[in-house]
Order: sequence, then structure tokens, then C-alpha cells
Amino acid sequence: ANLYGTEPWHYYFVNLFLNLNSPGLIGLIAPLVIFVFPVNISIGEKGSKVKEKVTISKMELWMYLSGTLLTFFVFTALPHKEERFLTMMYPILCFGAAAAIVIVYENLENLVSKRTILLAVLRVCLIVYLAVTVLMSVSRSYALYYNFRAPQEIFREIGNLKKAPRSICMEKEWYRFPSSFFLPDYVKGDSVETTQILWLRSDFKGLLPQPYAEWPQGTRVIPDHMNDMNREDMHAYSDISDCEYAVDYDLDGINKGGLGTWADWEKVYCVPFLDSARSKPIIRSFYLPFGVLEKYGLVKYSDYCLLKRKRYS
Repeated sequence: ANLYGTEPWHYYFVNLFLNLNSPGLIGLIAPLVIFVFPVNISIGEKGSKVKEKVTISKMELWMYLSGTLLTFFVFTALPHKEERFLTMMYPILCFGAAAAIVIVYENLENLVSKRTILLAVLRVCLIVYLAVTVLMSVSRSYALYYNFRAPQEIFREIGNLKKAPRSICMEKEWYRFPSSFFLPDYVKGDSVETTQILWLRSDFKGLLPQPYAEWPQGTRVIPDHMNDMNREDMHAYSDISDCEYAVDYDLDGINKGGLGTWADWEKVYCVPFLDSARSKPIIRSFYLPFGVLEKYGLVKYSDYCLLKRKRYS
């Protein structure tokens, strides 16, 4: 797995905060909270005539959380890390965060129950925390859409072209190709063909994805020239002369690699795309309305474009 890259030890902690906000980190320390505070969680249907009160023991909560916690630290110890490895832990981490918040709140509530002002402050703090958590979650979710929506919008626009292209080339942005379902069909003689996605050589020196075999083989057949060592295969590349259209990221007009210069291409449709290198870490992970972050130079965007080759035969 290390062939596909390694990440530092704190990679999952940062991603946990970005994807689950503070509940993700609280879920990690939930076992410590359970150990320190008395546990008395009531489970029952609110408003029912018969209220069932079930007290969950510390051992039961530990049993729920221990497997996920162990899995998290095992994955953290591995050099190769991917954000998707955490998804199976999210439900239990949310449960752990909810349990920890309830346990701490109920214990503090019992502590200040006879002091009306402190009890009111405690309840306000809980409401403020929940409101901030919800707002940060919404901000993060919208930032993911707004900052990285360009590839989907570009390929959706391809379907709106008056004439479906024969080929679309991608170079350094190959890994953001969303799906072949975005590629339109066109008539060639008496047959119907699908627009081809072609790779141009870039700084990436690993193995590129290849199309599935024709029906009925499909996924049952391994494409030619594949390997299990992530070695670059020169058969995967096409020549720029085969490119009718291309999709690429315009970093301030800079383009290096197989596409040549921007002067060879006409911009058909562009969408702003986050320039991570020129944007502030963490801040770029959240969205504020009215372009506040961009106005103060905290985030930068560049054009992600559908390009048409000026000289194509």
C-alpha cells in the first residue's frame, strides 16, 4: 500500500476534525470521559405514558467504543493513510461523542442544580456549542461543494455541447475525472460511438486507470498492460494530436506538460476551483458567504476549464 503514498501520524486527526467537526474528536476521548464521570444514561420514549429507564453501564459503553478506537489507532500507525478508511468509524464516533456530551452535561447539571444562574449558563453553553457545531458542519459541507465542484460541472457541460466531441484529454488532472457516465455518444457512420477519455503524460509516474473491456467481458477481464506495482505504463498515453477537447486547471495561466501552451486552446467553459497552495490551511476548509474569505485573500481560486483545441483535424 505504501506504493500509493504515505501520510504523517496526525493525518487522521486533522481529517476527523474536518469531516466530523468537534464531535469526531470528542468521540475519540469518549472512553476517557466514561472512565472519569459517573454514567447514568436514561433511554426512553419521550412523551410516552410508561417511561422505560435503562442505565447503560460503563462496561457496555466501553464495549461499543473500544473496537472503533482500536481500529483508529491501528490505521494511524500505518504509513499509508486514506480518508475513506475512517468512514466505517463515523457512526460509532458520533455515538461516543453524543454519550460523552450527555454524561458531562448531566454530571455538571447535577453539580449546579441548586444554583439557578449557573444552571442557566450551563444550558446556554450547550445550546451555543450545538449551534456552532451545526454552523461549522454546514460551512464545511458547502465548502467541499463550492471549492471542488468544478470537475462535475465541467463534464456536465460537455453533454450540453452542440456537437459531442470525439475525444477529451486530461493531463495532470486525470485523478479528478468523475466517471465515464458523463461522456456523451456521437454518431460515426452507421454506428454510435462514445467520446473517448485520453491521458497525456504529466509529472505523475504511476499506473493510470484504463477503460473496461467491451460487453460482455466488462469487469471480468483485466485490461492490458496493468500491474500491481503502480509502475508507469507508456501504452496509457495518447498524443496531443488526438485531442479535440481537454480539461485542465489554469494556475494563473501556467501550464506544464502534454497540453503545450494555453495559446493552443480556446476556453469553452470555466468554473472556479480552489487553489490550495495559495490558500490558508484550515481556513480554506470552511465557507463564509459573500466572498469574505476571498475578499481578504485567505483563499484563492483559479479556473478549471473545458478547452477546445484551435487546430484539430
